[in-house]
Amino acid sequence: MAKLKLSEKLSVLDRSDLSDLDVPPLIVMSSILIVTVVTWGLSSFMVSAILHTNHFLFEVITESSLFSMNHLYFILTITSVAFIRALLYQRPWFSDAFGDGSSQALQHFHKTYSAKTSPQNIIKQTYQNGSITSALKRVFVTIMTLAFGGSGGVEGPAIPIGQRIGVFVAKLFSVNNLLFLRLLEMCGISAAITTLLHAPMTGSVFALELVFGCKFVYRLLLCSLASSLVAFILSNHLLEGKALFALAPHPISYHMHEYIIVIITSIFVSIVSGLGLRGIFKLIDWCYTPIPNWFRAPMGALICALTAIFAYHYAGIEPRHLLGVGEETIVDLFTGESSTLGILLDWRVLFGIVVIKIFLTGLTISAGGSAGLLIPAVYVGVASSSALYFFLKTMHYLPMIDGLSTLFMVTGIASALICVMDLPIATVIFISEICDVSFTAPCIVAVTISRILSHYCKKALGE
Repeated sequence: MAKLKLSEKLSVLDRSDLSDLDVPPLIVMSSILIVTVVTWGLSSFMVSAILHTNHFLFEVITESSLFSMNHLYFILTITSVAFIRALLYQRPWFSDAFGDGSSQALQHFHKTYSAKTSPQNIIKQTYQNGSITSALKRVFVTIMTLAFGGSGGVEGPAIPIGQRIGVFVAKLFSVNNLLFLRLLEMCGISAAITTLLHAPMTGSVFALELVFGCKFVYRLLLCSLASSLVAFILSNHLLEGKALFALAPHPISYHMHEYIIVIITSIFVSIVSGLGLRGIFKLIDWCYTPIPNWFRAPMGALICALTAIFAYHYAGIEPRHLLGVGEETIVDLFTGESSTLGILLDWRVLFGIVVIKIFLTGLTISAGGSAGLLIPAVYVGVASSSALYFFLKTMHYLPMIDGLSTLFMVTGIASALICVMDLPIATVIFISEICDVSFTAPCIVAVTISRILSHYCKKALGE
């Protein structure tokens, strides 16, 4: 993620009244509605195509035989698609459709905080770099990346998709006001995140934090909330959307030893997500340096394919735990049923899965694939905290408390998200909305600890 100095954030004009837009209310409402509906449609199509293709593709891999025609078909399929991606990556017209979308979006909005660039120049540059074709290219490349053997999240690419749809609608209405342009970009991002996470409050606050930095502009939050609400309603009534997972609430009062567990888990997950994830990504970037760009994606896809085949054959780790988005693994761990967990009950296997997942996600993104880190961060947080829980349980170090494994995993999510995304308010709201409001207190503790440790992890890695 790009760094923003506090002085740059505070230099933003505090526009807290929609009257500053000087735009008719009908134009504002209609443009927000268009941005939301188009973003919802593209985001829903993208995630549906990825999940369905993943299910079909992973079923091809067999555990019993290492050398089979099914495995050959699997390897040929994902390496061929990766080779096409590599060819597209060489074309300047497709260059904006690759990489981690969230980091690119933050760098884009960084211009808002700089006094060196005039609003008109920002608008001009934004119009040059954003359009409906850019959004469609990002959808296409993301499906090629994550549906065909890549590892990563959908939410990262969805951010520039929503942002560019906002830019496209701004062009349609000939917007020449920087605040209105940013508002439409914010609404696109809000609709995209809400569609994928099925969490309207998280989507709206996430978009506001991303677009306007530390400025919490309440009047503009209303527009972001409206966009999230429309996307939420469309998902519920047309697609029967549902949250990532449903958790039983925890008693509001926490015992002291539970807070101690939260602190220990936060420190452990921060090391894995801060030093581990960033360290592995740096190592992969270093290894990729001498390799030609056109060969990186096929080589990365081949490594992903072989890793999934060998892990399934020799360790019994299903491909869905290593490739694709990884939402099913998160649900399995939260559900906690032995029939679905299987080998995930072993802390050694879980920790191995975390390392492999980070490595394969790094291969996918560093090779130019279109994937994000939001859901992988949740994955790493849930899996690493579960590994810690099962280890301590095996050693008989844990008290007998109902729902203790859930507390570990919720803490893991909060710690990993703050290390990767660095959006504290959105992280706390995400935990409260997706998990349950009763987990807010330990989430705040985890966010505070992990944000401090993440800062030192970045310094240790020279970032």
